[in-house]
Amino acid sequence: MTAYNTDFSNNSATYRHYSESTAESTTTGTALVDKIAETTGGLVAGTYRLDWSAELKISVVTASARVVVEIDGSSVVDGLVGCTAYARETASTEIALVSGVHTIKIRFARSGGTVETASIKNARVSLYRVA
Repeated sequence: MTAYNTDFSNNSATYRHYSESTAESTTTGTALVDKIAETTGGLVAGTYRLDWSAELKISVVTASARVVVEIDGSSVVDGLVGCTAYARETASTEIALVSGVHTIKIRFARSGGTVETASIKNARVSLYRVA
């Protein structure tokens, strides 16, 4: 996993955080597993844009791979992917954050079935201040 604390406009980590994990990870469990779990540097209070993407798949079409994006333990995204070939999922949202450090996670699991394997790779998340 690679984490970058850079702001392209003013080179200050107090406005931006980026993390990625490109290796493939798998699970056969229904409990959520962390793909990315990063703590930001001290961010200033404000409105931040959260962009995330990941490629997910499930081993059979009768089940789904579940992906959850969390900030400080609260779900921002909770979705299902039912493809047996890797499918890129991506989304953006704006959230208000108080000043301080924050934990950002991309988590995944199997949803449904009994022995299916959920896979994830090329996971990325960026957080940057917009207001």
